[in-house]
Amino acid sequence: KAGGQELEHWQQESAPVILKRLLVASMAAAVVWRLQRNTSPEAEELKKVLTQLSGKSRKPPTASILLSGLFVLLQILDYLDSIGGDDLNQITKLRSLLKKCLPNNV
Repeated sequence: KAGGQELEHWQQESAPVILKRLLVASMAAAVVWRLQRNTSPEAEELKKVLTQLSGKSRKPPTASILLSGLFVLLQILDYLDSIGGDDLNQITKLRSLLKKCLPNNV
């Protein structure tokens, strides 16, 4: 519950579905646990990215912050995969769409 998975808000009613969700949450927690202990330059860069994507800042980032950022990053990558094509081109299109649809300075 305190690890950012918001178990109290899950709406699954059957045991197999709850078990699957718990397994996914456990795997995500294990990935973040390992990342927190990794001190390689790549891991430090990923921690910065995940912290920024989480919308929170704290040094060192907590597991909850890293989980939140990981969730956002995985959603972004999934979306880019779903629309296909060149990722940089798709990002440019999304940025243009954002500028057209949202107020200035966003």
